[in-house]
Amino acid sequence: MGVHPTLVPFSHMLASVNGVFNAAMFNGDMSENTMYYGRGAGRLPTASTVVGDICDIARNRAHGEVRYARAAPTYNEGKVKLRAAGDIVSRFYLRFEVADKAGSLGLMTTALGNAGVNISAATQKDRSEGVATVVMLTDPAKAAAVDAAFAAIEAAGVLTEKPVKLRML
Repeated sequence: MGVHPTLVPFSHMLASVNGVFNAAMFNGDMSENTMYYGRGAGRLPTASTVVGDICDIARNRAHGEVRYARAAPTYNEGKVKLRAAGDIVSRFYLRFEVADKAGSLGLMTTALGNAGVNISAATQKDRSEGVATVVMLTDPAKAAAVDAAFAAIEAAGVLTEKPVKLRML
């Protein structure tokens, strides 16, 4: 479970969330995607949330409790099993600024392949003299595999800037 920036296609319903509205999408074992949508930013929604949090804190302190956030009720009899962040599978958008020299692109694709990450699309553009921008889209891959490939690419010394990794919906 986690929260992270994700690229969303314009055709997806999350792409239509604007202004002071927020949305969260969940995918459960027993359901398909469900989306929750409502006001979440702006003066009044923010004030309402802050007042609610203050009331929770005051109530908890009055009852001798030291928790400062609402605890979700437990409806299951066993422990909740969360997937490790590295086990989450997603497509990824990757952007690298690399030294524009022979072997740089091959080193990067080899590192991704060795980690089990398949590239679905790639492009390379000259940005300035001696530096190229490489953008890759991956097939679905485990986050841990992409992280391992990033570590190998960074260790190789071909990058001129910190790489960018974004999940894709």
